Amino acid sequence: MRLPDINNVTYDNSKLIKYLKLKKIEPIKMEINIMSDKDKVKAIKTAERMIRSSLEYKAYIKYLKKYIDMTKCSFFNNVNNKDGKKISIEIHHEPFTLFDITQAVLEKQLDETGEVNLFNISEEVMKLHYQCKVGLLPLSATVHELVHLGEVFIPLQSPRGDYIGFLEEYDRYITMDMKDMLQEKLKLSRQVQDLSLLETKYTYVEVDGFKFPSLVSQEKISSSIEKINEYQSTQEPNMWDSLNESNEQVKF
Repeated sequence: MRLPDINNVTYDNSKLIKYLKLKKIEPIKMEINIMSDKDKVKAIKTAERMIRSSLEYKAYIKYLKKYIDMTKCSFFNNVNNKDGKKISIEIHHEPFTLFDITQAVLEKQLDETGEVNLFNISEEVMKLHYQCKVGLLPLSATVHELVHLGEVFIPLQSPRGDYIGFLEEYDRYITMDMKDMLQEKLKLSRQVQDLSLLETKYTYVEVDGFKFPSLVSQEKISSSIEKINEYQSTQEPNMWDSLNESNEQVKF
């Protein structure tokens, strides 16, 4: 292959590179107009995506798993991603979801400034996380999905974090639906005595003509073993002992 001769070739870079001078750079505006409830929901979900994809949120979740031991499911302790296990442990917001928290912050900003700035909302929500004013707990992917489907109830005693502090600070901006939900969860939490909700429980069916099974005490097991040993010591060698003796006498 022949190489081009570039030693005698000159280029005029001034013709290729153009300089554009900007006297003033306008800042990026993240204010949006809220005309309806549909616009508000859309803004909240957009802010949620910004929060979850931010470096601050990812660093926060990493810190929780590394130093706060949020590496195992709150219901199934054996389900964890320690020692390099490829098991998904997700951080769940409880009793207020990330949507609920973002909604309260949006309402506060709308009340105080009259506008909605997604950057400011995301920053304030992250500040609440770093102040530990949100309730969190680790869940396996399956349990997390069941919680969002309403199939699993999480008592208010379980989440970590000062979500009461959030409730007190943003009381004016928390909707009545959220407050009613919290009251209902409080009522159910008071009824919960055993927090191991997903532990395996057995139901025994008693059928006529069959004796219901019962646990044998350790004392009864020890007594039975002693009786067996006493009986064997008074008996002649059994068939297996005789067979072993005969095998020892046979030489190949």
